[in-house]
Amino acid sequence: HRMTHMNGTAMSLAFTTRVHNPDKLHDPLQALAQNGYAIVPDFLSPSVTAALLAECQDLHNAGKTHTAGIGQGSRHQVLPAVRNDQVLWLDSTRLSPTQTLYWQAMEDLRQRLNRTHFLGLVDYECHYAHYPAGGYYQRHRDTFQGANQRRISSVFYMNFDWTAVDGGQLRLFTDYTTVDVLPAAGTLVIFESQMEHEVLPTQAVRHSLAGWLRCREHVF
Repeated sequence: HRMTHMNGTAMSLAFTTRVHNPDKLHDPLQALAQNGYAIVPDFLSPSVTAALLAECQDLHNAGKTHTAGIGQGSRHQVLPAVRNDQVLWLDSTRLSPTQTLYWQAMEDLRQRLNRTHFLGLVDYECHYAHYPAGGYYQRHRDTFQGANQRRISSVFYMNFDWTAVDGGQLRLFTDYTTVDVLPAAGTLVIFESQMEHEVLPTQAVRHSLAGWLRCREHVF
């Protein structure tokens, strides 16, 4: 069975005191605990999302991105057969005002997860990802061999007017099913970093911010 979540139809994360739905099954933090993933539409406003997209496009067009690889340290290698996106890591000490808004939202999420899930998350790392038309990333996990700092993966999408015809869905492999998420602008997906996932082939240029909420090594 495959479930497809479109932008605006999944759960909403309330960053204010107003409760959108008292049913905890619709709370993405509860969903993360129960299912290992959660989908948050409209994580940032359309104006902030558009500003982030413009900055990321400018950085890519200026040649600041580089071909992504897999593995860490001496195991790092570029394998176009596995993934063919271009990335640029963000420096938390040199963020633009728009990037700072995103970083602050993720910091708020980190603190909420620590309060509700006791994960011991201590920091966040993030890169911009540019997928060309025909881009993909085959099935994988975000944890590195011999390292366990990454606990929660996040992907924030900046693709306006995106439809299923454009492809590029994030496919999550849960214990019971596969879940396809449309990479529509404003949507944030969070999931356990050990969960297998892939980016299906995209028919258009696809923009996202991929990040990881991390704990200290050997916490679990």
